[in-house]
Amino acid sequence: MLKYLTLYLIIIITQTSCLKDPCTQVFCSQKGECINGTCSCVINYTGSQCENSYATYFAGQYEVFDTQQGSVIDTITVSVYNAATDSISIANYAGISDNLRVLAIVQNDSTANIFEQSVVFFNEDSVEQQIIVSGTLIGKPTDTLMLSSTYIKNYTSFRNNKKLVRISN
Repeated sequence: MLKYLTLYLIIIITQTSCLKDPCTQVFCSQKGECINGTCSCVINYTGSQCENSYATYFAGQYEVFDTQQGSVIDTITVSVYNAATDSISIANYAGISDNLRVLAIVQNDSTANIFEQSVVFFNEDSVEQQIIVSGTLIGKPTDTLMLSSTYIKNYTSFRNNKKLVRISN
């Protein structure tokens, strides 16, 4: 009986030592963990090696549509401000000025929050302006985004509901 038990243990040890770790050749770019040969990414990162921040999904140029009239009224540019903090910058926010940049924090692959912020910028006549803004970008950046926000300019409050359609990356 002892002879069979010893032989059984030798077979088990030999078979398990031949199994290869499926994660030995997988690199998850310090933004995830390898599980059974596949990267499981931390929140706000994606890709086969967790190499892409969701912030990069939002980067590009968008045509701005007035939701009431359905016509193109402007173009804005969204760029990655800091991928490590998942922040994006929205240039020409609300079509007010090309010099106006508003920051938003990407929550996932379809939501970015424009936290309340006071933004100082120069208009086209080089006059210093200030607005207070907050809001949300919702939707898949590969399709259509909805910009819903409020801003205060010269003590007047404006509600901003616009549809954004990507025209380039």
